[in-house]
Amino acid sequence: MVISMSAVLFYLVIPFLPVSSDTMVRMLVGGWIVSWGLFFVGTLLAGKKGYPYLKRIIRKRFQKR
Repeated sequence: MVISMSAVLFYLVIPFLPVSSDTMVRMLVGGWIVSWGLFFVGTLLAGKKGYPYLKRIIRKRFQKR
């Protein structure tokens, strides 16, 4: 949980860093990927209840309409 909360602080600090716009976008995308990766890992580590929950989210997200 500490790592995921630090990602939120990271998002707040990015606009004030003395880097180019391209680098800011890359950091935002990288943070987004890391935060979702941690979500999936945490869900899988949650055990028997976590895996069906994750599967349900993915299926709902990629349903044919």
